[in-house]
Amino acid sequence: MESHRYVILKGSTIKSVDGSSCPKGLISLRNDILQDAKKSYINGEVAELLQDVEIPFTSPSSAGSFCTGAACQGTEAWVDKDGKKYPTEWWQEEK
Repeated sequence: MESHRYVILKGSTIKSVDGSSCPKGLISLRNDILQDAKKSYINGEVAELLQDVEIPFTSPSSAGSFCTGAACQGTEAWVDKDGKKYPTEWWQEEK
């Protein structure tokens, strides 16, 4: 939270297919990751990120769009296991 970076870590699961609304700037990054067997393992509609893949983003929307392969509103898309939205509700609890 302190760095205001959003990092998709190895072991994360992402969609393996780009949607029509996937931001153009993320398509080549997604393709690089998804087409490299050392970086991802594709199983149908999802892919697991492997090894030392850690991808930093500066916004929750970019990180969310990378994971979903489609445009998304990051502050609405990211929720924890209890359904709390990120970053607003998570950050409020940390203070």
